[in-house]
Amino acid sequence: IYGMVRLKPGREFEYFRPNGPYSDEGFSLAAIGSDLWAASGGWNNFFAPTANAHGVAKWNGLEWKSFSAELDPKYAPLKDVTSITAWNGRLWMTTFGSGLVEWKDEEILKVYDAANSPLKGPAGAASDIRLASAHAGYDGNLWVTNPLSNFTVHSLSPSGEWDSYFVGDIGKTAFVSITTDRSGGVWTSLPRDGAIISFIPKTLSQRIYLEGENKGGLPGAGTTPILTDKDGEIWAGSTNGISVVYDPAGTAMGQSEFQPIYIVENGETGYLLSGEVVTAMAVDGANRKWVGTKKGLWLVAADGNKILAHYTESNSPLINNEIRSLAILPNTGEVFMGTAMGMMSLRAGATELENEAAVKAYAYPNPVKPGFAGEIAINGLPANSDIRITDAGGRLVYQTVSLGNQALWNGRNLAGLPASSGVYFVFAVGEDLISKEVAKILIQR
Repeated sequence: IYGMVRLKPGREFEYFRPNGPYSDEGFSLAAIGSDLWAASGGWNNFFAPTANAHGVAKWNGLEWKSFSAELDPKYAPLKDVTSITAWNGRLWMTTFGSGLVEWKDEEILKVYDAANSPLKGPAGAASDIRLASAHAGYDGNLWVTNPLSNFTVHSLSPSGEWDSYFVGDIGKTAFVSITTDRSGGVWTSLPRDGAIISFIPKTLSQRIYLEGENKGGLPGAGTTPILTDKDGEIWAGSTNGISVVYDPAGTAMGQSEFQPIYIVENGETGYLLSGEVVTAMAVDGANRKWVGTKKGLWLVAADGNKILAHYTESNSPLINNEIRSLAILPNTGEVFMGTAMGMMSLRAGATELENEAAVKAYAYPNPVKPGFAGEIAINGLPANSDIRITDAGGRLVYQTVSLGNQALWNGRNLAGLPASSGVYFVFAVGEDLISKEVAKILIQR
């Protein structure tokens, strides 16, 4: 708690603390702009509050800043924080007991509970507002899951109007994750029921997906993480791998089911991550899927047909194999993960830009100092462009394709040898097939 302590003359103590979050509990993580937010959580194995007052923490790329009732009583509502979402120019924090917290500029603006909103608690405890997650929907509304209440899903419009939805008795137990699709559908997961429910708010039509063929197609009973990828597909994790709905719009007509993803490994065909308990998922700038399990972190190709990497305690610096949460900073591609032993990050390579035309490419580190043996990141590139690096004489030194808006160079030439001292020119060939110089890199040996 106190870090290093020095006893000064006069018996005065001086404390030296390394910068870090107030708590290492990454119950849920959120990448918002260039900041990483961590929520301490949460609920226990009985889906009940834990009275965790550690609050939330923000990493801005340089330092951590924490907001907790244990540090300042004005943050008292930040207890059992389960998720953090950016919407309508503010942050919105769901809590498992206090309701929905509206936040801006490091201050709580408002707390939505049973007194000023349709949010309700379990039977016999109407003021105990338990919210599991929130999502900024394609329809422009904020969607919130309110498990153990009569109306388990709510939406808040930018003008401040609430709508509440009753989606069947199965939904009274434990709604957790929520996402929306481009056609107006809402998708929620119920891990304790082994189900996913999708519904159309305009028509109130709904469908329940369960494990098994002709029942919904889920590969396993538990279905905690669920997300919409950059192609508009719905990806769901389970206790037995991953499945996908490729055409979410078809759910309105009852045509779409979750489908397994077939992969070939060692000459044998199987299902993607079959037998793995999927605990978290995130999508990077190249639409690749990062998947957290109880046996480490996996990187899967955009279409799911290939496993690109598997990180564990034994083959990487991963501090624990049990991944509990994931988030990816869009500007750097850095993957943050909450594990059973704390939080850590991995620089992964695929970034995304909000406005490509307004951002210029740059390389880091630059200049490359003597002794540096890592990868050089080139950011701000046109998405998925052909990248060519030449020396001052115009000779090709390295070639690759950007992942999202970032490319990585290991500092070696085509022969695999370290590039010698000098200035190197980075060219990007975009979809217009026009080659443009976008950056220069100075290497010092």
